Amino acid sequence: GPRISDLLDKILADDAQLKNYIETVPEQIAIYYSEPDGQENQIASNLATIFRKNVSAGRRCGEIVIPAAALTVSCPGSGLPLFVEIFSESGDGTLQQMRNAFKGYLETLLGGLLRLVLVYGIALEAHQQNALVVFGSNGELRRFLFRDFGGIRIHRQTLFSSGYALKLHADRLTVVDDWSAIRHKLMIATYHYHVGYMVAVLAQHFSVDDWTFWADVADVTRGVFTRLQAEVSSQLWKQEYNAMMNAPWIIKTSTRMRLLGSDRDTYAPFENPLKSAMEYRRGFTGAASECRL
Repeated sequence: GPRISDLLDKILADDAQLKNYIETVPEQIAIYYSEPDGQENQIASNLATIFRKNVSAGRRCGEIVIPAAALTVSCPGSGLPLFVEIFSESGDGTLQQMRNAFKGYLETLLGGLLRLVLVYGIALEAHQQNALVVFGSNGELRRFLFRDFGGIRIHRQTLFSSGYALKLHADRLTVVDDWSAIRHKLMIATYHYHVGYMVAVLAQHFSVDDWTFWADVADVTRGVFTRLQAEVSSQLWKQEYNAMMNAPWIIKTSTRMRLLGSDRDTYAPFENPLKSAMEYRRGFTGAASECRL
């Protein structure tokens, strides 16, 4: 954790564009139990402590930090999802205004996370529990804070090719040579668990089809890919653009894993909501209308 925190802080210090979108909650000290024979067992797997930097440290005057998971919760007074209540303060709270606010949210979220993936080969575990949103005093979204680096994936060759090094600790998960692990982490943690749930809540609140908001996700994703095209190899760019925008997605079968008692990630195919949303927008409602997240 501390080593990865140091790596991310170095990248953010060097990359002014990335720092406009995200910051980290650094893990400063980590303590873990090491078996005398070097073999991992149940104790070694679970007996550990991490000390993180306080999220309030370094905040500018008037800034407020809110866990992303709170944005989909209904407020006690108004009954509105917190996301809607916050952004209604600066507008009329209509569907169009919330779509614009949601696209602004995505521009910051995906602008940072896709850049980190494509340029540096680092996929954060950016579900809503690990993401904190920094708002200004007037309710404007400024950037994201990300925490918990135990579940991230780092593509070894892409990281080293970008000019950075990481002192490796023996770990069968974090540092990988298979690029698909990077894509899966981005697709599941960011698009399914983070963005997908926000889409579901907003669509339900406004009584519209999910594809209304998924089409906005598709627009922002395409735009971020376009901006990054000159900084990424042509082969990687085309491969990942097609995987995110056109090809079938996968979803992590967490319940199946638990029932089988498996510690290996397993996946199942899933209809690509970005592709389906664009087809829906063009009037092809067939298969698209049958699938919901």
